[in-house]
Amino acid sequence: MSEWINWKDKRPAAEGKGPFFHWWRVGPVANTGTSPEWIGKMAFCGMGYAESEYWPEFSNWNGYQRTVPALTQWKPLTNADQEMVARLLKQGVPDCSIETRTVVYPGIDLDKCPFCGRLPRVKFRPRYIGACVKDSEEFTIECCLPDVRRNTLPDAAVIWNRRA
Repeated sequence: MSEWINWKDKRPAAEGKGPFFHWWRVGPVANTGTSPEWIGKMAFCGMGYAESEYWPEFSNWNGYQRTVPALTQWKPLTNADQEMVARLLKQGVPDCSIETRTVVYPGIDLDKCPFCGRLPRVKFRPRYIGACVKDSEEFTIECCLPDVRRNTLPDAAVIWNRRA
């Protein structure tokens, strides 16, 4: 696995024909207590007064300039990640769904489901349509019944891990 690269130091190259996907990390995010990592798409953005270029889909356009959070980092996908993304796209999975399927929360340890023995899935509810994982409003830990929903991921993890 390659090292994380700061966005401010170097941007990912967009060569050839897209879509372009990379691993992304911003953080730490207040309601997760960690720096979430996910596979996200680079979008071709028209800047109006300047040459169009590729930016992460979670970038912000304020009417004058495009920005990303200060601590944004990225790294290229591994071959296995590229194959997984290609398979999901071929199946017709929307780009935004790839993000929710690949999000990882380092430092959040969850116990296995008491009913089936598998690790649970963490879902996030974004604050607005099209928001990425850094703009989460609520987290759900789910597997078999019942689901755990909380505004912060550490709170949800404590409740999930406390179950018998």
